[in-house]
Amino acid sequence: MLGRIQFDENEEEWVTCPYCGKKNLKINSKTVIHNLSLKCKGSNCKKEFNVCIPERSWSNAEEM
Repeated sequence: MLGRIQFDENEEEWVTCPYCGKKNLKINSKTVIHNLSLKCKGSNCKKEFNVCIPERSWSNAEEM
């Protein structure tokens, strides 16, 4: 199962657990990840899932 990318109330981008929805990894617009295996940090979950974030092009991306 793949992690989901979601925005929080502060417009920060996070990879969340696809099973319980817990935030696990903060990312930005330039983050690229290929086949990263993560274990959920949720106290009742602890399930493993994969993260794949391809290179993205954003017209409003901030320069870092």
